[in-house]
Amino acid sequence: MKQKMIAGLCASLVLLGSAAVLPQTAVQPDYAVTVSAAEADYDWSGFLKKDASWFAGSEAIKIADECIQYQVANEGGWQKGMTTAHTGDWAHSTIDNDATTSQIRFLMRTYQQTKQQKYLDCAMRGVDCLFKMQYSNGGWMQCLNTPGTYHAHITLNDGAYVHVLQIMKEISSKSGDFTAVSDTYAQKAKTSLEKGIQCLLDMQISGAAWCQQHDENTLKPAAARAYELPSNCTSESAGVITFLYQYAKENPARTDIRKSVYTAIECFKKVTLTGIEFVKSGDDMIVRENPTASPL
Repeated sequence: MKQKMIAGLCASLVLLGSAAVLPQTAVQPDYAVTVSAAEADYDWSGFLKKDASWFAGSEAIKIADECIQYQVANEGGWQKGMTTAHTGDWAHSTIDNDATTSQIRFLMRTYQQTKQQKYLDCAMRGVDCLFKMQYSNGGWMQCLNTPGTYHAHITLNDGAYVHVLQIMKEISSKSGDFTAVSDTYAQKAKTSLEKGIQCLLDMQISGAAWCQQHDENTLKPAAARAYELPSNCTSESAGVITFLYQYAKENPARTDIRKSVYTAIECFKKVTLTGIEFVKSGDDMIVRENPTASPL
């Protein structure tokens, strides 16, 4: 019964998503909060929801060829706007805004349908980039080759860390999108996955959950942009909890992971909000009073 409750809570936290990180103080009825995000030049989320057969078609092949064209030279990843001419830190490979992880999956699905080696090779260069972006302590930086900036922090923001873990998990078992990878890559991914999970356990805020980003050296919560302060962050932590819960379920000997999950869930219970709801209105999220609304 307790495990079912935890699974249900984890699922509800994921559904809350970005709404969970909106300001939680001084809420007034019909107070509008505008939520904006960086524009994406490709609808990766939409593409990856398409049927497998779509990846054999001309549109998918065109996009896969563009992935090869815009792969960052000497790094192997992709910028967060693949065709955008970035400069400075954003000119490097990144896992921000679903970059690199999305292209890798897209290329693997195109390879599965076409069997064209160039797509597999390009995807594996992307995986090599993810290996390069992982610190010895197991965490992943936001952008490659950006020391001394917040891009060098270990980044959970917008699910970036969990997206990499999911790829490493599939590669390590040669499952999902990665049935075609070599045994060598599978073994490297297994090591990377284990290090990445251990880093999450090491970074967890005592008695609580995780921040959007953690210092790459001390593993403590770290600041990034002006509005991203060191703190417990419910949205990113929800994704971490869900991944760790499933992993612990598949690996029952990992009692340390179960303990981490339970600790984070207890933290979430303490910050539950009642009596309000979020209503989407165009590009806005309207926070309004509703005494019968489900807890947030």
